[in-house]
Amino acid sequence: MDIVSLVAALIGGVSAAVVNGLMNWVSASKTEKLRAALSQAMYEYQTRFSGLHAKRLEATADVYALLRLTEMSFQNMTARVSRQGEPSDAERIGAYNEDARAFVTCFYTKRVLLHEALCQSIEEFIKTLRSGASGHEWWLAESTTDEHKITLYERVDKIKESLGPMIGRIEQEMRNLLEALPQQDISSPTPRHAAGRGGKKS
Repeated sequence: MDIVSLVAALIGGVSAAVVNGLMNWVSASKTEKLRAALSQAMYEYQTRFSGLHAKRLEATADVYALLRLTEMSFQNMTARVSRQGEPSDAERIGAYNEDARAFVTCFYTKRVLLHEALCQSIEEFIKTLRSGASGHEWWLAESTTDEHKITLYERVDKIKESLGPMIGRIEQEMRNLLEALPQQDISSPTPRHAAGRGGKKS
């Protein structure tokens, strides 16, 4: 005896068809509730994911902006062109050191929001940045030995060679994030409070 026949026999006077219909109604009701709960959970997940994605894009853009500033100040420092009315060597060196520190600080502050693969690339670049000639060393290069100058210039060349690929890497990351940015018009389930108090629509 199946469960439908058993329930019909226990109740008495109720056909198996009626019991079967009742059980189907209960099952449909549970299914609808489950569907609504899953829809709500999916919406909440998409909302959280959208917020995290936007924060990741913003953090990546912040790091990128400071890297471009570092690139500009590095180029100004290594150009070693002094014209009247332009920043002095000391000022250009100070600007480079300040921008480089700001870039590194920003990266480590926002690292938790960035993709791990990008973080690894930036950390490798920072190693090159730190192993290269500092602004102070570059400024003093005129008074150092020729051998030391060669070493400093080689380190500077490594920074120059690394800047372009690093900038390109972050630009590609931002393009990927923009392409994957969730649509803002995600259809959401009707909020539970949408009907107003007392269950009546306004």
